[in-house]
Amino acid sequence: MVIMKPKLKHMKFLLLALLFAVNSTSFAQSTSYYRQLRYNHVSPYIDVVGIYPIDSSTASTTSHYVFKYDKSKRLIEIINNHYFTEKVHPLASLGAHRVVLSYQDGIETRTFYDSNNMRIWNDRHVYKEVFLIDENGLRKKLNFYDLANKPMESNWKITEYQWEQSKEFIIERRYNLLGKVVPLSPYFMFGITGIVLNENGVPKGHYNLSERLEIIENNDGVASYQDTYDQIGNHIQYTYHDKEDNLTMNQWGFAVGEKKYDLLGNFQKLILLDDKHNVLTTREINSNASIKITPVAIEKDSIGPKNKLKKNERL
Repeated sequence: MVIMKPKLKHMKFLLLALLFAVNSTSFAQSTSYYRQLRYNHVSPYIDVVGIYPIDSSTASTTSHYVFKYDKSKRLIEIINNHYFTEKVHPLASLGAHRVVLSYQDGIETRTFYDSNNMRIWNDRHVYKEVFLIDENGLRKKLNFYDLANKPMESNWKITEYQWEQSKEFIIERRYNLLGKVVPLSPYFMFGITGIVLNENGVPKGHYNLSERLEIIENNDGVASYQDTYDQIGNHIQYTYHDKEDNLTMNQWGFAVGEKKYDLLGNFQKLILLDDKHNVLTTREINSNASIKITPVAIEKDSIGPKNKLKKNERL
């Protein structure tokens, strides 16, 4: 019988412990790959969700997002390898190559990095987002910070979102650095708003509310915009309504937007209609399916171009 020397036995134990630790870490975390993100033009309250799942082999050959989760199935990192050929809404895009999410004592923090691992701002033009989470796991507040960890305003002049639950809505209020309530966006005048989600957290409607939390119309006669998603997660229609829930023309001169996608989830066509469902215009959308991106452009776009949005794409 061969007797193992104590030193060698100790080394073997350390190697086994290290191997166990590596395997435990790999089992604790998981990674998923998606071709697209579910579109969101409602609120940062809405979860970031990947759609059109693919495997790692397919992801290595095409535009995609990488989602990483911890052992509690919380999202901890998003790597953005999407080509960004279509213009996108500031709420719907990441604007960074990598988003890191961390959790501690009811707080969720998101920071943003370029492909060189340098801190950058996202498509809201903020460097850090900090969510306050209640005991039920619901978001209560969001604050924006600069690189010096000081409060800052986004490109929509918002430094803080506040949310509360009511019987009908998730009520949203937005504030600037002076503590004053600010509108939904600089180009869409909703004040206090009520968000309606379906049972899976998918947006259904966003309503303009009075101080008494009653549905009211803004100066353009719009009281809500409402969204339709298909079973895959494509955002296929958005509509504008008055306070009686009738279709109404918005400030840009249409009432309905219909979006068409290819089989890979690339947004390819936008059809605008009036409040009688008459077609006003149809426009082809440049997407990953129609534009060939050079490697240099892919690297540049991966850190989040700050494209200006056309007025009829904003909502």
